[in-house]
Amino acid sequence: MDATVIAAIISVLGVGFLGMLGYFLQGIRSELRALRTEIGGLREELHRLDVRLVRVEEQVRQIDARLGRVEATVEQIETRLSRVEEAVRQQGQQIDKLETRLGRVEDLVGEGAGARVPA
Repeated sequence: MDATVIAAIISVLGVGFLGMLGYFLQGIRSELRALRTEIGGLREELHRLDVRLVRVEEQVRQIDARLGRVEATVEQIETRLSRVEEAVRQQGQQIDKLETRLGRVEDLVGEGAGARVPA
């Protein structure tokens, strides 16, 4: 074969190969553009989620602060309730003592009434 024929064959094959390579690379470029667009959208979505997360964290801090105040109030109420329960217990003891004394007084009055002589 002549060198020019070989050069022509190589040129035709080279052009064909480069054409296929260009087509392949064009597909890759299109995919890369699509991926860049998608990544940009994902970045925006991530930013929106980050903003929402900051808001949620602030709400959680506010709820924690409120919960702390509620817990402190509950502790105060429990302390007061304990004091009231103790006062009720002491009042119950006083009532028991008074009932005992009243029973004794009634017994004494009953004994005294039986010992009286009608006039």
